[in-house]
Amino acid sequence: MYTKLTDLPPTIQSALSKLGYYKNDISIEVTESVSPFVGGGNGSRGFCVILDIVSGESDTKMGSWGGSNAFSPNNQVDCDTSSYIIPPNMAVIKGSHGTDRVFATLYLSPNNVIKALPVTVELDPRLKWILAGYKGLTSQCRKNEYSRNNDVPSAIDLKQLVDKGYLKQNKAGICQITTDGKNCFKPLEHVEHPKSPYYKG
Repeated sequence: MYTKLTDLPPTIQSALSKLGYYKNDISIEVTESVSPFVGGGNGSRGFCVILDIVSGESDTKMGSWGGSNAFSPNNQVDCDTSSYIIPPNMAVIKGSHGTDRVFATLYLSPNNVIKALPVTVELDPRLKWILAGYKGLTSQCRKNEYSRNNDVPSAIDLKQLVDKGYLKQNKAGICQITTDGKNCFKPLEHVEHPKSPYYKG
């Protein structure tokens, strides 16, 4: 699920800002435990932040550029794949620093209730398939997906998604998925056209 940064407690917003995370929303995973491990890669390094949601106090652990290596065999972010219970009133932020951007995910315990957490929504299967094209595909891949299924969305289809708040559209007619739109999908959910033989409704 995703939530807007402005809907999060100030302490979490501040921690994300210190990490250089300036996107409008962030992915949230609700789980009782989490591992500090973040695999680094070429030109990037992982990080893991343990944050007190109430006080704002935090402990930031940084991985190595490029990931695990012989010079830092005990670096938790690089090597520790064990899972640890998320304590009460705490949150964990994991992600990676790259050359030009920061990726991050917020982990919360089911016991840490944040009012901003979104409610799962149900959407017409075809509209959901159309919307999925805006979640993880480039404009060209989106066109290919629509063409492959012989179903190119009409202006009316897009307007329905805009009116529901799942897409936003600029004056040039270019559409972009919103935070509410992202929350129409389960984590790692793959969406097929409802008439596709691979559709699982």
